[in-house]
This record gives sequence, structure tokens and C-alpha cells, in this order.
Amino acid sequence: MKIATSIALLSFTLIHPAGAGNTIRGLGIGLDPTEAPTKAPTKAPTTPSPVEAPTESFVCSICGEGKMVTNPDGVIDGGAAGTFACLEVVAAANAGLISEAQCLLLQPLAEAACGCEEEGDTVEPEEDPTDAPVDPTDAPVNPTEAPVDPTEAPVDPTEAPIDPTEAPVAPPDSCLTITETACSLSDFSTACQLLGVFELEEGLNGGTWTVFVPTNAAFAAISDVIAGLEPDVILDILLFHAVPDQTIMSTDLVCDGFITMANGQDSQTICDEEAGTIFQVGEGNAEPNLPTVDPADIPVCNGVIHVIDNVMIPGGILDSETTDPPQPSDSGIAEFPTSAPGEVVLVEVFIEFDGFAPETGWEITNSTGGTVKMIPIGSYPPLTETATEDVELLAGDNYTFTIFDLFGDGLSNPEEGSYSVTQGEGEFQIVLVSGGGNFGKEDSSNFTVF
Repeated sequence: MKIATSIALLSFTLIHPAGAGNTIRGLGIGLDPTEAPTKAPTKAPTTPSPVEAPTESFVCSICGEGKMVTNPDGVIDGGAAGTFACLEVVAAANAGLISEAQCLLLQPLAEAACGCEEEGDTVEPEEDPTDAPVDPTDAPVNPTEAPVDPTEAPVDPTEAPIDPTEAPVAPPDSCLTITETACSLSDFSTACQLLGVFELEEGLNGGTWTVFVPTNAAFAAISDVIAGLEPDVILDILLFHAVPDQTIMSTDLVCDGFITMANGQDSQTICDEEAGTIFQVGEGNAEPNLPTVDPADIPVCNGVIHVIDNVMIPGGILDSETTDPPQPSDSGIAEFPTSAPGEVVLVEVFIEFDGFAPETGWEITNSTGGTVKMIPIGSYPPLTETATEDVELLAGDNYTFTIFDLFGDGLSNPEEGSYSVTQGEGEFQIVLVSGGGNFGKEDSSNFTVF
């Protein structure tokens, strides 16, 4: 019974990490150090407590169905519960001392430690050097002695060490493109979403560009205006922020000079020499909301990014005839969702699991860090393939979606999974967040609701 007790402790430890009074983020479980370790974890009703007495009819296969242990001398690391020899765990499993819930939690740990292989795949045992007489011409028995072939060591001193004056040198492919940079910074999440909606990511990943990127706050300030524009007009505004085939640094900007943007219209550079401020404006911008260039000169693989605090508006955009509610068009671009700031909007969270749903949980937080919606780890039953959840959010507000994984392999084992947060339906749907595969223990993305 000792190994069964240890296994129960291991299962409890996996779900309840050590630490008095802790609340594990993503698990939704508060730990009381005075509680006995038999308290059931917060999981779906279909998942039994890790410390329940196993049923007599269940026999755990620690490698999973159709697999066998090929390394019985391996050791499973159970963290605070200690270590367990694979052979001992197999014996406890065969004796029916491991419950089904404990078995599910042990299998991922046993996969590598116990050398799990498909049944029928034989692994040739390594020869034991003690089974055959030692040939005196063979390599020295003492492994601490020098290698047999002296020509293999030492390493050629001309290859190392690296000259410290040459390091660090970033490899050529280590930098980010315009799109990758915009989508990696939380304050550009709205710009990133718009690039996706209007299919501009690929174009900005190639060629050479100078791009003036508005912050999330800049887009939020004109969200009521954007809501009244047709898609081709919004696309025109986006193109008005990019200069093709040029890398224009802030020192290249000429006061009162003009730059031709990707939509064919000119923007103008205005300088406040006394304040040391540079503005890049369109005919539709007016004081006091001129787009300020700050910070400037963010280097990327294929050009440069300048951050601006207001959206650049080309001429004609704010004319009365263009601010009517959008009508169906033949532009080929789906109508942009229209929601007034503060209006309640439904977004959909969709998860395709990797074959073991209980290890996955997620939450959505608002701009102040408050939790809007949370599904703790352990809430989804083991055989769940997909899950969909509708969440009410406010148009114009910024949020963060975070997905958690108990075992630290994301949505990748034993199958490849994915997740998304979307707004709207059908041809009007916008993907606000998406991801999947092996993202480790958690993955977070910022987004804005339109």
C-alpha cells in the first residue's frame, strides 16, 4: 500500500501544488495548509477525486492503451510527492491500486521516464559489458580516463572561444518584420487585428516600409467614427499610415514637407521646434489631436516603425456623406462590425483540445486586470474534443485572453489543438485572438472589441 499512497500524493500534488494558502492562477483552487490531502480538486463532475479508492475492476496502463514499459528502471519525478521507480508503479497498477483519475495524471509523466513504446516494438537491450571478457585492447574500463581515440580531443582551439569583441551578433533571421513587431506588442493589438481583417499582414512582411502605427488608445478615440465607415474607407485609412519602398527615419522627416503614402495621398510633417515635437498629419486631422511621432525609429527587418498617438486621417474621410451607416458593398471585404463604444458585444471562445481536456483552462481579463470570465483547469471532462463559450464584453474596451496548460505542453500532446476568440459570425466574423500547438504553461494575447 505504500506505493499506492505515494501515487495518491503524486496525483494530489499535480493538481494542488505545494504552498500554504496559494491560489494557483488558471486552476481557480485556493489551498488551505490545514486541509487534509484528500480534498477533491476543483474539476468537472465526471473526474473522480485523485485520492478516491480505486475500483477493483480498473487496471491502469501507465503508458496508455496499446503501449508497454521498456525502461522499468526509469524514475518518475513526482515533485513534492517524491520519485517513483517505473517497476514499482507498474506493480501497483497491476494490483489495481491506482485509480482511473490517478492513471490519467501519471501517463504523461511515465511517457518519457519509463520509455513507453507501442506493444510489439521491441527495444534491443544494451549489451552488459560485464557479460563478456574484457579485451585488453579495448578502451579503458575506467570511464574517467581519457577517450580511446586521442585524435578526437581536445577540440580544435582555433574554433573556440568566440572572440568576445564579435559578440553578441544577432543572426540575420532573428529580427521581426513590420507585421510581426506590431502583433508582438500589446499596445498595437488593435492595429494587428486590423491588418488581419484587411489581409495586409503578408504585404507588410515583405518589401521595405516605413509605417506610422497608432496605439490602441488612438484607435479607441475614433471608434465611433470607424463604426460609421465602409470597409474600403477603413482600408484607405490604414494604407495612409504606410510608405512603400522607403526607410524614413525621424531625422529624415522635413518640417512642412510632404510624404506620399501607400493610398496615394500625401501626409505632412509639422514640427513644434520649441517643444521638440514632430507631428505627421493628414488633411482630416485637426488640432489639438494631431498625431505625435513618439517613440520614433523602431527598427524592423524590412524598414522602420514610428509610433503615433492619434490616427492619421486622409482628406475627405470626415465628410458628412461618408459617415452614414455602412451599406452592403461589392468591395470584396467583409463589412466591419459596428458597435457603439460601451455597447455589450458577444465574443466566442473556441478550443479544440489536444486529446486531454482536463489539463486546459482559460480566462479573459479587462484593462485593469479584473477577471471577466474564467474556466479553471480541470473543468472540462477527459473525453471533450471541443468547447465553445460566449462571453459578454464592451465595445471599444481592451482585454487579455490567457490560456493555461497543467502539464506545460500547450495544446500539442498527444494531438495538435488550437484556440480562438472571435467577434461576429460568418463573413462578418473577425478573429481577435488565435493560437495553438506547444505554447508551454500559458499563452496570453491582447485584443480590442469593436
